[in-house]
Amino acid sequence: MAFILSYNAALQVVAAFVIFALGYLAVFAFSILCLLIAAAIYAGARAIGAHRNGVTSPSIDNSTSSDGKAQVRVPALASQPC
Repeated sequence: MAFILSYNAALQVVAAFVIFALGYLAVFAFSILCLLIAAAIYAGARAIGAHRNGVTSPSIDNSTSSDGKAQVRVPALASQPC
């Protein structure tokens, strides 16, 4: 027990490294958490913007054309060539 109470430079270095490693992991976890929150806010804003602009996911139009076949409407993406 007296060994633990006495000053030990090696023990101090190990304690400093453990504190550093835990702090580094805490900063890393906080950064990942902030990244996930930012991604969720961005996705929510995109969904709200798409909803306001009337862009929806591809859907099937239940109406029939003049030849009696069902029509499938898929919105064109901006990245597709015209």
